[in-house]
Amino acid sequence: MELARPLAAIGTLALALAAAAPAAAVPDDPDREQAAGNPTPLEQAREESGIQDAPRSRYDLPFGVLRLTPSELLAANQQDLDVSVTLDRDVADGVLELTLPSRWVGRSGVSELRYGRVAETGRASGAGVEAGRSGRVVRFAFSGAVKGASGSLNVADEGIPAGRYELPYRWSEAGSAAGSTEGKATAIFYAPVREQAEGAGARDWRYLLRDTNVTNDSVTESETFLTAVPGNRQRFIVGVNNNNAGGGYNAWITNNGGTSFTKAPVSPSLDAPAESGPEAGNLCCDPMSAADAAGNLWYGGVSKANGAGNPSRIVVTRLAAPAGVAFGTTVGLRERTGTGTQDKPMMTIDNSPSSPAFGRLYVVWDEVLGGIDIVMSQCDTRPGGVLNAANCDNADNWTAPIDVTPGTGSYIYADVAVGPDGKVYVVWWDYSATNAIRGDACEPASQNCASAAGWGTPQTIATLDATSGTPISFACPILAQPGGRASPSPQVDVDRSGGSNNGRVYVTWGDLRAGSGTTKCNNPPSNPAQPPAATHLTWDTFVASASGGLPGSANPSPSVATRLLTDGEAGGQANSDDWFAWLAVDQTNGQAWADFYSTREDAERKTTQFYVRSVTPGPGGHLLGALRRVSSAPSNYSAFACCGFGNDYGDYASIDATQGVALPVWSDKRAGIPGEAFVDTVLSPFLAPDAQMLDDSRAVGGDGDGVLERTEPFRLTKLLRNSGTAAATGVTSTLTAPATAGLTLTQASSSYPDVAVGAAQGNTTAFTGSMAADAPCGSPVTMSLRVTTATEPALVPVSIPTGCDPPTPPPAPPMPPPVDSSIVFRLKGASPQRPLRKRAGIVVTLSCPQESCRATVKGTVTVPARARRGKAKKISLRSAKVVLARGRLAKRRFTVSKKLRSQIMRALRSKRTRSNVKALMTATAVDAAGNKATKKLTIKVRR
Repeated sequence: MELARPLAAIGTLALALAAAAPAAAVPDDPDREQAAGNPTPLEQAREESGIQDAPRSRYDLPFGVLRLTPSELLAANQQDLDVSVTLDRDVADGVLELTLPSRWVGRSGVSELRYGRVAETGRASGAGVEAGRSGRVVRFAFSGAVKGASGSLNVADEGIPAGRYELPYRWSEAGSAAGSTEGKATAIFYAPVREQAEGAGARDWRYLLRDTNVTNDSVTESETFLTAVPGNRQRFIVGVNNNNAGGGYNAWITNNGGTSFTKAPVSPSLDAPAESGPEAGNLCCDPMSAADAAGNLWYGGVSKANGAGNPSRIVVTRLAAPAGVAFGTTVGLRERTGTGTQDKPMMTIDNSPSSPAFGRLYVVWDEVLGGIDIVMSQCDTRPGGVLNAANCDNADNWTAPIDVTPGTGSYIYADVAVGPDGKVYVVWWDYSATNAIRGDACEPASQNCASAAGWGTPQTIATLDATSGTPISFACPILAQPGGRASPSPQVDVDRSGGSNNGRVYVTWGDLRAGSGTTKCNNPPSNPAQPPAATHLTWDTFVASASGGLPGSANPSPSVATRLLTDGEAGGQANSDDWFAWLAVDQTNGQAWADFYSTREDAERKTTQFYVRSVTPGPGGHLLGALRRVSSAPSNYSAFACCGFGNDYGDYASIDATQGVALPVWSDKRAGIPGEAFVDTVLSPFLAPDAQMLDDSRAVGGDGDGVLERTEPFRLTKLLRNSGTAAATGVTSTLTAPATAGLTLTQASSSYPDVAVGAAQGNTTAFTGSMAADAPCGSPVTMSLRVTTATEPALVPVSIPTGCDPPTPPPAPPMPPPVDSSIVFRLKGASPQRPLRKRAGIVVTLSCPQESCRATVKGTVTVPARARRGKAKKISLRSAKVVLARGRLAKRRFTVSKKLRSQIMRALRSKRTRSNVKALMTATAVDAAGNKATKKLTIKVRR
C-alpha cells in the first residue's frame, strides 16, 4: 500500500518474560520511553501488526532484574539486542538459563546466510559472574556474587524473520527454599511499514507526489497498474495510488484504446462478510486488477482500519461487461486477525476454458500480525459453469483467507498467476536471512487451493545478493528513488496462448549487482536518515521462465535468469539502476513483454526513463527485443526526502498486452509536472510459422516422396506470417538442428523480404542439408529457426518428417514411341462409319495445331473372304492432298466406288464377316521445314 506499507521485513523483537507464577498484563514499563509527536517506524509497525500489548523491556525475578535492550526491534533492521541480568541481592550459587529459538543461531537453508549472530561469551561486571552460550542455551552463572553484579550477552539480528518467538527460561539457586523458577519469554519481530507515517509534524506523503492520471487531470498518483480485457485492446483499466487529500480511491477506464478515459471512484461503503449492514472503509492504495474475456474488469486495493467495527480489509469491486465505466458494490474480503493492516494485495482470474477452475478469481496479500503470512482468498465467477460475474459482488461468496506460506515470516510482494491447466502460482520476496525470491503452486484439479493443505513446501527461484554477508535491506534508498522503496518486488505470469510456449511460467524480480559499487544500501527503518550514495551497489532486473512450473533454483540471480538490461547496452551508462520489472504475456499470440525503470541515460543515476522490450525463451536463456524507451522525457524524484518510504515511484509499475499491442504504465515526474500516470501503446511485428516446402526431388538428389530418409539431401523453404501490428523489416534468420537429429545443414542462414502485417514471406535463399546414414529416423525432427528483425526476435519451430529407408530413385518414365519428327499433327475420325449410305463415305478430320503443314491421306478397306479359307481383299481408296493452316481443321470425305460398294455389301450381309470390315486411313503431314509426321486411324465399317 502507499499509505502504510511494511518497511522491508525488518522485524521488531519484543521479549516478554512471563514467570511461572501468574503475572498480570504489563501496564507501564519504567524502562520504556514514551514517544511524543510523530510515530516512529517501530510504532508504525506495532500499529500495523495490531498487537495491543507491547512486550516489556524489564522483568523482576526472585534474584534481580532481567532486561532486554531494546525489547522491540524491526525485522531485518540489523540491530543488536542485549540480554542482561542485574542482581538485587547477593547470590551464593545460582544459574539462569534461557533457550534461544533455533532460527536465531542457524542459517537459512536457501541462502546459507545467518539469521543472527549470538556471542558465545558474554560480558560480566563484578566478581563471581559468568555469561556465555552453548548452542541455543544462554547461561548466566552467579557464584558468590554480590548485589549489583551483572552479566549480559549480545544478539545481533542479521535477518531474523518477522514473527513471534518463544524463549523458555529457568532459574535455579542452591539452597533456595523456593527451588527453581520457570517461565517463558516471547519475542516478536515486527514487519516494518513501507509507508510514511501520518501525523502532526511529519512530512505529508500526500504532497510528495502530485501526479496526473492518464487524462492529465490534477490528481496526485503513484504506483500504477494496468489490465486489458483479453482479446480487446480497446478496453483497459488504469489504477493508481491516489495521494491527494480527499481524492478518494479511483481508477480510469477506456473503451477506445486510450483515446479517452473515464474516472471511476470506488465506493468506501463495504459489503463485509456475514454483516447485515455496510462497513465504513478507509480506501487508500495498492492497486490491483483483473479482467475476463467477456469484458468484466475487477479492481481493488487496501482499506485501512477505520475505527471500531471497521477493520482493515482487502477490497474488490467490478466494472460490468461489456463496457461498464462505473463501479458497483465494493466487497471487503474476509480477514482473520481483527487487528493490524491487510496489505500488498494482487489478483488474477483463471481465463482458460479447459481449466477445472475456469472463471475463478484469486487474491493474495500480506496478513500482518507481528510477522507476515501470505494468504489467499478466491471466488468463482462461473458457479456451475455459467458466467455470473455478480456472484463475486457478494462478500459471503469469497472464501476465508488461507496460508500460502508455511507460517509467519518476513514476506512481502506476493503475486499470483494461473496456467492453462488451472495451476495457481504465487511468488514473494523473503527478506529475512533467507534472502531469496520464493514461490509455491497448487493444482485445483487434484488439490484444494482454498485450504492451506493444498499448498506445499515453497520453492526457491533465486537467491539474492549477499555482499558483505548480509541480505538485501528491506529499505534501500537509491539516488533516483530516495524514499527507499527500490526492492526485488517479484512478479509472475503464465503463457496460456496455446502456442509453442503454452504453460511456460515467467517470473521477474530485481537484485543488487555484486561489484557494481563499494558500499551497499543498508537503511534500517529505525534509523531512516541514511541517504543513498553513488558508491552503493546498483539494481538489475531479471527474468526467468520454465515450462509447466516455477523456474529457477537456490542459486544467485545471474545464474538462473536473464538480465533485462545489460549495463552499457545500446550506448547506455556503464552502471545504472534498473528496477521494478513487470512482465505480461500477450495471450493472443504468446509474446511476452517486460517493462522497468532505468537510470541508463543519466551518469549521476538520478533521473529515470521507462523502457519496454519483448522477451522470448531461447536456448540458454531468453532473446530480448529492441530496447524501447516509451517515456519521452526524464523523470526526476531525486530531490525528494530520503528514507521514509515517500510515494515517489511507489512499489511497482506494470504492463499488459493483447492483440499484438503492449500497454506499459508508469509513474512519471518530468520537468514542470508534479507526477503523472503515463500509458503507452507499443506496436510490433509477430512472425509465426506458416506453410513450408520440403524439396527432396530428383533435382536435389532425393526420391521426391516428401519424407527425408537417411543419406537424402533436401532443400527447405519456410514461410513466416506476420500476425503482429507492425511490419517486420530487416528480417534475417538462422536454422539450427538438434545435435542428436543427425542433420547436416549446408545452408543454414537466409534473409527474408519485409513482411507486411497479415502477409507471409519465404526465405530468399533455400535452407539446404542432408540426413546422415546413421541418423535417428521415423519421427519428425523439429529444428529451430532463430529470426531477427529490426525490433523483435523470434524462435520459430520447423518440423520435417523423416523415414528410415534410404531413398529409392523413382522409375524412369516410359519412352514415347518413335516419331518422324517434332511436328504436331492430328488425324481423327468416327468409328464405326456407314460409307454405303447416300452421300456418305468415310470422313476424317486433320489438323496441325502449332504450324501450317501439307498432308496426304490414303485409305484401304479390308473385305473378309466369303469362304472360310479364302483370303481377305484390300481395296484402296482414292488419295487426297490437303493444305492445313496452323490450328485450322480440315475435313475430307472418301467415297466408295460401285464395285467396292457391292463387295462391302456382301461382306456386311454375312454374319461371319460383317464385323471384320474395316478401313485403315493413313495420313502424312509435312511442315515448311521439311519435318514430317505420320498418323494411322482404323475405322469400323457398318451397313
